[in-house]
Formats: sequence, structure tokens, C-alpha cells
Amino acid sequence: MLDDRSIGLFWAIVSFSLLIFFVGMRSGFGDTPAYISGFNAFSLDTNLLEIFKSDSDQKGYDCLLFLFKKYISTDYTVFFMALAIFQGLAIVNLYYKFSCNFFMSAFLFMASTSFTWMMNGLRQFLAVCVIMFFFDYIVDRKFFKFLLVLLVAFSIHESAIVWLPVYFIVAFKPWSFKIWTCVAATLAIVFVLDQYTTFFDDSALEEMEIMSTMLNYDNGQDDGVNPIRVLIAAVPAVLAFLCRKRIKEVNAPLINICINLSVVGVGVYIVGVVTSGIMVGRIPIYFTLTNYILLPWLIENVLNGKTRTAIKILCYVFYLVYFVYAFYYTGEHVYYSDGLGLAFS
Repeated sequence: MLDDRSIGLFWAIVSFSLLIFFVGMRSGFGDTPAYISGFNAFSLDTNLLEIFKSDSDQKGYDCLLFLFKKYISTDYTVFFMALAIFQGLAIVNLYYKFSCNFFMSAFLFMASTSFTWMMNGLRQFLAVCVIMFFFDYIVDRKFFKFLLVLLVAFSIHESAIVWLPVYFIVAFKPWSFKIWTCVAATLAIVFVLDQYTTFFDDSALEEMEIMSTMLNYDNGQDDGVNPIRVLIAAVPAVLAFLCRKRIKEVNAPLINICINLSVVGVGVYIVGVVTSGIMVGRIPIYFTLTNYILLPWLIENVLNGKTRTAIKILCYVFYLVYFVYAFYYTGEHVYYSDGLGLAFS
């Protein structure tokens, strides 16, 4: 755990408050309309026992819907706002606890467009946030506590199961033979599951799961992962590889885990490129959020003098360029809010 406390937790939360507000107030962005329809159509003529007995693959999410609509509100905006608050606090908690530079981590989270997951792919990102909220269990190697968290995440979105082997993989030394072997085996499994089974495609059968701001489209057809996104995701891993001798000397367990997660995330992205797998391209979000812990740490602790300053400036500039490209050049992001009377892209 990194102990830089140059800002208070209050200001860390405030820095995310505007994002949380707009995420919670949305009426349209990506698959949001499908989630609105699902929320409105969810029947309260059931109970928790019936939900658990059902053959649904999202029992945790269904239980959440049932309890929320029955005891809190039947307004989807209130539901979205509650989830936005949880997601925002999960991200704040992650970077406040583990980043050496909270505001840089927050900037990277925004500029990389990772924040759009809060509005698109809601169930999956909710599962991601459940795991990230308890990232301590991964760092401190508390397997049974982590397993309970993973089961909750799995009940929300089945893809969370990918974390089960990764939990053990990230414990290895970065760039070691063991890590390369395990990563290669994991990617081979992902490739086989994507090409020869319906493991990833089952979730894609739902309308709300087939739309993704993380992918590149051509007239509605899946062209796989955008290679530019792969390059952006690879920056921390490449920099860590170039500085591996210095990192080995420091031997920080948290950073070793972040490096391994970055390598796994980039590897899965590459599989998504070569397979054109829409669901494979959604898996890396489980691993890439820690890139925004890793990159600031590398800049602050491995680089020196003018090199550090130059890389930091380049980092801010190129991530901003990517942000502009993702939102304005591709034209993939359209947000509107009925409650606020706003619509923009």
C-alpha cells in the first residue's frame, strides 16, 4: 500500500462527484436503454428464494433489482445514481489507497475513457467494482476472503470468474518464466473458449451486453478490439519492462501485482484483436484499472530528473489526445439525460 496522503479522502471523493452525478442522471449511453427496460420490466411478483432457484446467470444482480425496487425506489434514475455512487467510491477507494498520485490516477481513468464503463456494460463493471473495492485481499493474499468477494461478483456477471486463475498468477515475480507460462496458458484458454465454445457468447445474447464503447465497429459489425486501445493499455507494461531492473531492486509487492495484471490485460486485448471477439475485448477491464496505479508509480519512482518530467508531460498530452480521439473522432459516445435535458456526443 502506498501512503501518499497529499490530499484528504473528502477531496478525493469530491473530485469524482461530478462524474458520479452525470453517470447517475443518464438516460442514454451505450446499453443504458436496455438496462432501463430491464429495470422497469423486472417484476416484484417474486421473492429472493425464487430468484435463487431460477436458472438465471445473474442471480446477484436480480436480487439487487428486487430489493431496490421493493424497498427503495422504482425509479431507474435513483437506481442508476445508487450504482454510480458505489462504482465511483470503489474507484476512489482503489486509487486513494494504492496510488502514489491520486489525481494522476484519476486523470488516467478519465482520459483513457475507462470511466465510460460506469455507463455501458453496467453489470460487468459492477462486478469489476466489487472486486476492486476489496483489492486489499488480492494484495495481502487473503484468498478465502477474496473468494467470497469473487462469488458475489460472479453472481452479478459470470465473466468475473476469470479472476480465479489470475489471483494466483499475479503472485509471481514479473517477467519470470512462471508468469510468462501462466499468462500464455491463460490466453490459450481464453482463445479456445472464444473460438470453440459459447462461454463468452452466452452473455452476448443479451442486447445490453453486445454494445461496447471499448470496441471498434463497422456498420454495427464486430471488428474486434480497437488496436489503438491495445497500444494505450500496453504503455504501463512496456515502461515496466524497460525499467525492470530498477523495479526488481525495489521489489514492491503491490507494483509486482499491477505489472502482472497489466501484462494479462494486454494479452487478453491481443487475443481480442486476433479473434475479433466482442466479449473477449470486454474482459481486460478486470485487469487494466490498476494500470493507473502502475503508471504514476513508474514515473515517480523509477524515472529521474528531466526524463521523469518529459514522460509525465507526454503522458498527459497523449492521453488527452486519445480522449479527444475516442469521443470526437470516432463519434461512438452519445450521452443524454431526460432529467437534465442534456444531449451531447
